[in-house]
Amino acid sequence: MFWDICAISCLSDYPDEKQLVSACFEVLADTLSLDHLACQEAAIHGYGEFQFSYPDHVADAIDAYLKTEITDPRLRTYAMNARDGHIQ
Repeated sequence: MFWDICAISCLSDYPDEKQLVSACFEVLADTLSLDHLACQEAAIHGYGEFQFSYPDHVADAIDAYLKTEITDPRLRTYAMNARDGHIQ
């Protein structure tokens, strides 16, 4: 639930915005690549939190993920929803 309580997904007008956003997206990509359902779900959720401020970057990341073999269909559905900012 880190992404729910941390306001880091809205960094516009912050002096180091590009570096912080880049670091967050690197963490999300690394987490999404882990072979663990809960880690992948958390990364998808994080992308969903960033969708409002960085929709193109989120769409690219989620689209790349959706092209991979996803073992749990619930993750595929959650990723498609997160791509549009619809997360729970």
